[in-house]
Amino acid sequence: MAIDSVLIIGFGGPTPGPCRREGCRCKDECNGGSEAICFVSGILGDKREREDRVQEIAPHYKETGGGFSPYNELTFQQANALTEALKLAGTPLPVYTAFRHWMPWPKDVLAQMYEDGYRNTAVVIVAPHQSFVSWDWYINTVKEAAEALDGKSPAVETICDCIGNHQGFIQAIATSIRTATNGWDEQRFLDAELIMTAHAIPKMFEKDSPYRPQFAETSELAAKSCGHPEHTLAFQSMPDGVGDTWSTPPVTDKIKEAHAAGKKDVIIHAAGFLVDHTEVTFDLDIEAKELCEELGLNYTRARCVHSDPAFINALVDVVTAVCP
Repeated sequence: MAIDSVLIIGFGGPTPGPCRREGCRCKDECNGGSEAICFVSGILGDKREREDRVQEIAPHYKETGGGFSPYNELTFQQANALTEALKLAGTPLPVYTAFRHWMPWPKDVLAQMYEDGYRNTAVVIVAPHQSFVSWDWYINTVKEAAEALDGKSPAVETICDCIGNHQGFIQAIATSIRTATNGWDEQRFLDAELIMTAHAIPKMFEKDSPYRPQFAETSELAAKSCGHPEHTLAFQSMPDGVGDTWSTPPVTDKIKEAHAAGKKDVIIHAAGFLVDHTEVTFDLDIEAKELCEELGLNYTRARCVHSDPAFINALVDVVTAVCP
């Protein structure tokens, strides 16, 4: 059966209104400012031993976005851009969007797709690098949602390829880095410390996946594409106190090393993320920036790829590759 639709599946972020998450601690009433707590609880679990971590992370959403995340809206924008780009490519497919940790839930979206008449969808995972938590878990989530609909869901067996080394994704990163440093003379750009970051994951998942090599490849290709002679890899968003059981080195260590090496400028690009959502803005534009200021370093962050046309065309390529 030919592909007749596209489902984008992303992480999600808290937005205003009740989440309707199964087991939600607020029982469908997580509004009025408690959405972020419910969102983080849904990720970490509602167990009492995780409560301290929930209370640590949830305020990040208040500090950067009034209690909410821009992730969902930015992903909807990517879906809209993909819809238009597929039309231009001669493959006009409807694009739906669901999130793993917030509304709209995959089960609800798949049910709507089936009601709209679609029977075989191509699944696009909006994550550039693969591990259990960044790739396999998304696939499992979508398949479990489809199974729960007892035959009233489009088929979700077609998973589009990862875009981590796609030229369009690389071009979009390189453009972002050059845009962020627009107006610099070339020597300043070449002398700056270029740090590429990705989300830290537990090493038990990292060692059995291509996550780190894919992130390293993305970073190397992007640095070369933007004309920077060297770069360094770093990770962000790991819990406090995990030591080396999660991906290392942390971005803060690399900033300190840049200072010790006599660097004047630090450029950071979150190459493991696709949009500037709460984790990116809090970890980098607040914590990393504050560290740079303390050390006397100039902090520059290149934005994520968002809906850059080159990136959207990369998504077009992976979708059309699975179409007849």
